[in-house]
Amino acid sequence: MSKRSSALKGDLRLFLCGMVALATATLGPVGARAQGRPRRLTFREAVDLVLARSPDLAISEKSVDAAQEKLSATRALRLPKISLAGNLLYWDKALVFDPSRGTIPDAAQTVRDRLTGQASATAVQPLSALAVIHHLVSMDEAGVDFAQSEHQSARLDVSAQTASVYLHALQARAAEEITATSVKQVKAELERARVLERGGVLQKVDAMRLASMESKVADPI
Repeated sequence: MSKRSSALKGDLRLFLCGMVALATATLGPVGARAQGRPRRLTFREAVDLVLARSPDLAISEKSVDAAQEKLSATRALRLPKISLAGNLLYWDKALVFDPSRGTIPDAAQTVRDRLTGQASATAVQPLSALAVIHHLVSMDEAGVDFAQSEHQSARLDVSAQTASVYLHALQARAAEEITATSVKQVKAELERARVLERGGVLQKVDAMRLASMESKVADPI
């Protein structure tokens, strides 16, 4: 594994830890917090949160978009090249031919108008390049499939790592709650033992044993 790959996975791990810590904390929607009713995000909400904010997934999604744009550009090469041309000419006067020299009404014929113009359209399709373009399109289609599979793989990887971090966070939270409950129980037993010690029912060593147990239970797991 390269140093760059290890660094990226380390950054992803830190990102997931931060997102899941946010998800497992008592943070809820804005409305719920405003009403004083915070709630813990569910596992599905935590996964959706990480998928929506993961920088790695954002990069892979942009890679898919780039591959699709490249495919569209390559497919456009198969279209014919069309060119348009035109011009306008404005003469000093129209060119009129009158064989009767004005003796016959309406005998004059306009040979050329004062404003003339022409336009042309040309379509060129190089047949020899179609095979090469078809091959390029096939390559770009494979590139799009690869980018999409990489994106889906990245989503699954992020989801799996999120699940792992989320479960570890829940285990840590449960262990903390169990420890707090155990400390309360030992403290209650210690107080009871001290009362019994003062009454002469228990010896001092029994109370010391419970005090030692309290310190051990209170140690972080």
